[in-house]
Amino acid sequence: MAKGICLSPGSVRLTLKNAGTGNMTDSTGYRVYLDSILVSDKKLKLLEGDSLMVQVQTGGKTVRLEADQVAFHPTQLLVIATVEACGLPNANVSTGFVNKFPQPQSVNSKTHCLPILGAYDPNDKQAFPTGFTANRIVKPGTEMEYLVRFQNTGNDTAFTVYVIDSLDQNLNVESFEMGAVSHSYQLSMQTMKSGKTFLRWQFNNILLPDSTTNEPKSNGFIQFRISPKAGLTLGSQVRNYADIYFDFNPPIVTNQTLTTFNNIVYTNPALNNNVQIITSIGAKTASQIGVKLYPNPVTQNQLTASFDKPGTLILYDAQGRVVYQKERIEGTETLPITLHSGFYMARIRTEKGNSVEKILVR
Repeated sequence: MAKGICLSPGSVRLTLKNAGTGNMTDSTGYRVYLDSILVSDKKLKLLEGDSLMVQVQTGGKTVRLEADQVAFHPTQLLVIATVEACGLPNANVSTGFVNKFPQPQSVNSKTHCLPILGAYDPNDKQAFPTGFTANRIVKPGTEMEYLVRFQNTGNDTAFTVYVIDSLDQNLNVESFEMGAVSHSYQLSMQTMKSGKTFLRWQFNNILLPDSTTNEPKSNGFIQFRISPKAGLTLGSQVRNYADIYFDFNPPIVTNQTLTTFNNIVYTNPALNNNVQIITSIGAKTASQIGVKLYPNPVTQNQLTASFDKPGTLILYDAQGRVVYQKERIEGTETLPITLHSGFYMARIRTEKGNSVEKILVR
């Protein structure tokens, strides 16, 4: 599993955890992006219950952590956490990068992150991930998800609606997978001699009110997933649109989506230092390695550390800055610093292992 949280303006903490019931038998890759820029690309191997925690200075950028799922996982290829709009006060933040990358899918749930728009055509088609550049570039082999939305903007109830989607010939029809649909439907598929395939969703007796009478109930949608054909040459494109019919009216033709399957990676070495690993793989609790940190929550702005064996303590503030560091601590010692209100992370190491503890100062 992966999760992320905006600790404070300009700082994001991301965690990867092996939440399964066994140890990983081999290493897997994980990557950190700032907007579209790859700033960390490394390997990890987690024991059962172990986690890896990184802290990222965002500079207002969207932060994405993704890790390859273990081999033969039944539902997911990636585990992902994304945090956006974690910026500094009075600073610009970037948005709109969530949908440019593939999102995690599972059998029983689906998450969409749709932008808030002003006036727009209510009958449209969207492709996810949206990809990069004007050519909408995604990695070769990426499974695509399509969303067709329709709305009755006429002046009376629509009794029958049907949607015809013309699949691009670069898509693998055999990989088609139906997603969520707003109303009961009948689905048919027809492949012509030319190789062109059409999907048809028929909504009989849908009784879709017009948007003036009941705007929320005047809407409907269709979701489905499909993969590109194997072995497409780099630069191959997929273009798609749908025809939407309301009763006996002429069809409403949606916009045409574009996806280009190609390799594209943006890097900026100057941003690599924005990512800091703050949890060692295989970390234990403080008590397991013979350390106590108290009181927690901290009172009177001072923290006391008690070490059974000599060890090292590094204390980070919410921005990931080191506020205290000392090696070969032994016995009981009150840290000679004044802590301000907020969250801190204590990284501890003794001969018994490593630990990271969250400290709250009220």
